Amino acid sequence: MRTRPRSTSLYAALLTLPFASACRVGPQYREPELQLPDQWHQAVSEELAAESGDFRTWWTVFGDPTLDALIDRAAAGNLNLEIAAARVREARALRRIVKADRVPTVDLTGEAGRTKLSDSVDPFARGAYDSYRLDFQASWELDVWGRVRSSVDAAGADIQATEEALRDLLVLLYAEVAINYVDLRTYQARLRFAEGNVAAQESTLKLVNDRFDAQLVPALDIRQAEMNLARTQSLLPTLHQNSARAAHRIAVLLGSEPGAVYELLEQTGAIPASDAAVQVGIPAEVLRRRPDIRQAERALAAQTARIGVAEANLYPQFALTGRFGWDALSGSDLLTSGTQAWGISIPFRWNLFDRGRIKGDIAAQEARADALQAGYEQTVLLALEEVENSMVSLTTERDRVGYLQASADAAQQAVELVRELYNAGLKDFQPVLDSERTLAEQQDALASSQGLVARELIGLYTALGGGWDPEADVEALVASDRDESDSR
Repeated sequence: MRTRPRSTSLYAALLTLPFASACRVGPQYREPELQLPDQWHQAVSEELAAESGDFRTWWTVFGDPTLDALIDRAAAGNLNLEIAAARVREARALRRIVKADRVPTVDLTGEAGRTKLSDSVDPFARGAYDSYRLDFQASWELDVWGRVRSSVDAAGADIQATEEALRDLLVLLYAEVAINYVDLRTYQARLRFAEGNVAAQESTLKLVNDRFDAQLVPALDIRQAEMNLARTQSLLPTLHQNSARAAHRIAVLLGSEPGAVYELLEQTGAIPASDAAVQVGIPAEVLRRRPDIRQAERALAAQTARIGVAEANLYPQFALTGRFGWDALSGSDLLTSGTQAWGISIPFRWNLFDRGRIKGDIAAQEARADALQAGYEQTVLLALEEVENSMVSLTTERDRVGYLQASADAAQQAVELVRELYNAGLKDFQPVLDSERTLAEQQDALASSQGLVARELIGLYTALGGGWDPEADVEALVASDRDESDSR
């Protein structure tokens, strides 16, 4: 009795192709290495320290409970954070789709029918007959050239890039909330100075009127006093307007309607200030801390993997397909041993006559990677520039506050002295007018500069990449049903 020979070549191919998947085309990604200075150009000072700092909750250096509460509400309610979190969930879902190509697809199909062939097609047909079929069909792409693995790597890097984008949004959100809060307190301080000067200038006007009634001064002094008072009063509406706008902006950043924080901010407070030195560390730490730099690096990694996907299209694509099922003419015989049917094959596809398009796609992917490489380097340079500028601005503005404070104190004393001399008839009104105008200008400039110091301090913390927690922020904002297979 003769036996049917086995297809040993087919079995050999089935055994060797999975091992051939160790091949992988495309460039191997390496994180860019940049030459960075060992230290900042701006020298350390009382405001700056060379040690490395922890800036995850940098706003607490101001010791302002209201600001702390606003930051917490922004993290919980900001709508832009919800958008960014949704994009992270989308990237994770897309990676699950790509990862599905790494495992076989198995389908269960079945059919039950009744057929009558035409006598002209089959003269021996004996009327209608029934047919039944039940199949398990499987297909698996053999990732010989690493196309699937490169696609998964690209999708994974995309996830990380969206996570860094979310962290970058946190950094910018906290900074914007703090800046608008500082602006609000600055407008309130300027308003207090302006209202104090209005009260003082109203007193001066009364004094001038009394002296005019006593025929000691001309009417010109009254007109000049009225002019000075009205000029100072004209500042009040603008300051009220800007204060309201800052409060409205804060409310929207918190995910609330404008005006929702009036109750929290209606009581005026001091401009946030901190005397603590900022621990700026070294430039290399900015690369590890700033989310925008980390995002640019992950985008470059994703694009590098896509070059491998494009290059894999130059080579034949192999698959492993199989079928196991039952075919019968009677439903009662469907699952019996005699009705079993199976098949296995290794189909392949090789696009031989479209290589020009494939090579063009590879060149395009490489050009995109080159652009992202340059963009990454530019992001690093801009970050270093931002830190250096913030360091200079903070130290110089703090010096300016000291000078303005001395100037405002001297102007206050000058007003008091010149009013006494005017009241005693030893000075005309012009020195009074000039000194009151100077006092109003110096006090307004002092409050503005104090606000700028706080702004520059916020800007420095932001430039250094402060404001996010690597262990908590993303998972606190993204849905908790994260697929564990998407972890790094």
